[in-house]
Amino acid sequence: MKRRFAITQIFQHNLFIQFFLTYVGLLLIPLVLGIGVNSALVQQFQASLEENKLAVLRQTRDVIEGTIDDLEWRMFQIAGSPRLSRLITEYRTTGVQDSLLTRELVASLNTYTLYSSNLKSTFYLYLQEPPLILTPYSVYRHEDFTEDKTYFLMDGISIEDWHDRIFSRYHRREFYPVRRVTIEDFTSKPMIPYVQSLPVAPISQGTEITGAIVYLLGEDEFRSLLGNLNLPPGGWAFIADAQNQILTQEGESPLSEQGGRSLPVFQGREGLLSLSLEGTDYFLIYTTSEYGWKYAAYLPAEPVLQPVYRLQQISLLTLMGSMLISMAVASIISYRRARPLQQLLREIGDVLDSSSPGKSSGIQALGTGVQQLISQSRHLQLQLERQEAVNQGLLVNRLLHGSFRSKNEMQSFLEYLKITITENCFVAMVMSLQGFRTLDTVSMIDEMNRTKVVLKALIHNTFPGRVFLSENQEEQIALILMAEQERGGCYWSGLDDQLEGIQRDFEEIYHGRLVIGIGTPKAEILEIAASFEEAKQALQSWKPGTSRDQIYFTQDLVNPEEYYYPIELEIRLSNAVRAGDEQALEQGLATLCHENFERRKISHTRCRYLYHEVYGTYRKLRDSLSGDLAGASAAIPPEAEISGEPESLETLFQQFRTITRQLSGAKRSHNKELIQGITGYLRDRYTDPGLGLSMVASRFSITESYLSFFFKEQTGENFSNYIESLRIDQAVQLLKTTDAGIHGIAQMVGYNNDKTFRRVFKKLKGLSPSEFRQEYSQRRMV
Repeated sequence: MKRRFAITQIFQHNLFIQFFLTYVGLLLIPLVLGIGVNSALVQQFQASLEENKLAVLRQTRDVIEGTIDDLEWRMFQIAGSPRLSRLITEYRTTGVQDSLLTRELVASLNTYTLYSSNLKSTFYLYLQEPPLILTPYSVYRHEDFTEDKTYFLMDGISIEDWHDRIFSRYHRREFYPVRRVTIEDFTSKPMIPYVQSLPVAPISQGTEITGAIVYLLGEDEFRSLLGNLNLPPGGWAFIADAQNQILTQEGESPLSEQGGRSLPVFQGREGLLSLSLEGTDYFLIYTTSEYGWKYAAYLPAEPVLQPVYRLQQISLLTLMGSMLISMAVASIISYRRARPLQQLLREIGDVLDSSSPGKSSGIQALGTGVQQLISQSRHLQLQLERQEAVNQGLLVNRLLHGSFRSKNEMQSFLEYLKITITENCFVAMVMSLQGFRTLDTVSMIDEMNRTKVVLKALIHNTFPGRVFLSENQEEQIALILMAEQERGGCYWSGLDDQLEGIQRDFEEIYHGRLVIGIGTPKAEILEIAASFEEAKQALQSWKPGTSRDQIYFTQDLVNPEEYYYPIELEIRLSNAVRAGDEQALEQGLATLCHENFERRKISHTRCRYLYHEVYGTYRKLRDSLSGDLAGASAAIPPEAEISGEPESLETLFQQFRTITRQLSGAKRSHNKELIQGITGYLRDRYTDPGLGLSMVASRFSITESYLSFFFKEQTGENFSNYIESLRIDQAVQLLKTTDAGIHGIAQMVGYNNDKTFRRVFKKLKGLSPSEFRQEYSQRRMV
């Protein structure tokens, strides 16, 4: 009785049902997954079947294509034989056949048999003048090939019709379907004819066909290659040319004889199609060659998938049995888990009832906790968005003030912010909000902030995705405008209209003026600091009461009474020295001299002031880098010797150059060690098919983009091209010194795909691997 009461209490609180449903729900997951796996089993089996059969078809394709390449090469050799040309020319001139020349030609033909192929083949050289048929072993006249004589017989076509077909039109590397042919050994064999008319060059109107080369390729090897497919009962494999003419086949065709046994339309170069022919389902697996030939196999679906269906039935029965057993176990476990919680729930209820008059439960506390978590998540998201804006503002400020030491440092910062800059033209602007001269109240500050938000929105709408913004001062916004320009200039068409649109829309919302100072465009974003300085000078030249609110920087704005050494230029010089960038340093020094001695032509007194500022920069650099320097302490000219010429600063400039060269040397030493380590690693691991930017970057703890840039900078060669060169150079040695097949060599040098290996080899060496090996063998024989 007591036990029954306990169970009743458990069910009253739904604890047993909750546990049981939870366990059953968990059990349903593997059940559903099992059903899904079973349904995916057929697809996986089809994919495996497709890959296995495609591998055989690709192997068949590669073997046959290699034979065709060999055949065409030898055909061109026959057609270009000097003896053949002399024989035809002398006969046409004298009407007499040169027997000695004919024998020499026959003797030379023996070298053009397809020795490298397992196909039992022979060939015939048909000539109209003289009327001869030459083989590698014999010479025949046309009248020797008749139905009465068995030198050459072909099923389905008479000798006369065959000759007419050869000489009636021009054949350009044409194949004919397999036929049984009786040749000189008086044995009937299934052969695939290949015909090429002479001359081989494209024939023009009125050019006479002088003959033809006919190769007869044994079909047995073709069929043995297709036999490797292990076709099931009812299966059919075939090889068809580019005109869908079936050359040879294995098995019985399921295609109807009506309609010319038409083949289906193949989708792509290779793949698997599901077809239904006369009530029977088939899988059609196919691949195509560069010549347009099709290598395909029809596989009846029922015998192919029967083992999979049987496995599905067994696995489903096993899953259902396991489910029933698991539900029984789940009910027992649910009962045992629910019992100890009964007392706990009763105690919780007693506590809640005693602590509050109303209904209270732990769910309320849980709801409060969830709300707090949501609130914290929203707050964190807001902080992240604010941090992103801060980071972008930091980027803009560093660009505008020239704070990046080098292009690599800037690129790393852009990668950190996930920003990509593809533009090649940049200009800095400063927009000033007129009417907010005093911000002495909270309302005025709020009004200023709202105004900036509106102005930023107008800027982004006008230049979507092409602008960086930063708040320069309380009433100013600085921006960097970017564009992709073609070669020949860096300018913006229609920029005035766009800026006037921003000013017009802004003034419609706020009855104030928006004044814009615009610097000169730059081709490098690292030069934007100079454009920003110009924009500020342009803005400072604006006077209230003028009608023009867009001020472009011009030479007229330069004040000759003031020397030029803004903080941005000082930062550029300091960064160039610290980075060991001699080119950037020279650019900065050239800018300093140009601005002061050519544009402003500063006085002797101004030159002395400039000297002291530059010398202060030098002292700060020397003190901060004292541990990295050695001997950078040449004499500095006294004040009395300072003139108004740039030469007076040359000794000081030399100190900058000395420090930069020392730091550059240390950087080059580090770069040399790094590139030696990378190239050594590539030489050791080039046989790994997975070798790439990701693997090497992870090995040396650098980013992929920096690795690509650094490798190109140090070696002058692309990273991928370097790996290809390593692999192909080793492949060349293997082709010279071993008898390994092309597939094996490709795998030994790091290629999983033979086609990719052949393509890269031909791109670098100008020949295919088989052609290279053949040419090398011939050179060795000579």
